[in-house]
Amino acid sequence: MIKSILLPINIAWFLNFIYNITIETEFITGNETLWSSQKVIAEIFGTISSHC
Repeated sequence: MIKSILLPINIAWFLNFIYNITIETEFITGNETLWSSQKVIAEIFGTISSHC
């Protein structure tokens, strides 16, 4: 029960964390970082979906 409540919160925090890194690094490296981090997020969601 507790896990099912905490998992979405952890995912939201993690995605927000990744998003903040992406915004900060985008100015340095350009859109490549943005694209690659979105790919990572998509893979993470795929993994989470397959486990649920």
